[in-house]
Amino acid sequence: MQKYTERLRGLMRDSDISTVEELSEKININLDTLYKYFYGARLPSVENLVSLADFFGCSTDYILGLTDSVWCEVSDIRKPFIENYITLLNLNNTNNYKVCNDTGISRARVYYWQKGAVPQVQTLIVLAKYFDTSIDYLVGRSDRV
Repeated sequence: MQKYTERLRGLMRDSDISTVEELSEKININLDTLYKYFYGARLPSVENLVSLADFFGCSTDYILGLTDSVWCEVSDIRKPFIENYITLLNLNNTNNYKVCNDTGISRARVYYWQKGAVPQVQTLIVLAKYFDTSIDYLVGRSDRV
């Protein structure tokens, strides 16, 4: 969490944004919600994480402190999470049952993904590590597996 909050502060500084209030206005994320992110009280929602990455022109993985590479090749067409998840299952010759057993993610959550739900950021972090891919790929920002 500490790296995540440091990254947000650094990105603001690099973008010449001096206050959380100013950032809130620029990206249309609730001020109270942003303060929780900046003080490490919670991780952003997937939507807000993508908004932050889009605004700062960096990868979601960089914001979360999962990589030191700021760069992300953003796709023009963003596929839904479930399509990329199924691609990863196929590429890794695995299935939902094995993913659940190996990661501790409940089968009920996987069921909701198949109905169109997107995992929470903490679950995306687990999946990205498991499949050795980026969160940007999982959420459809990047085509690079």
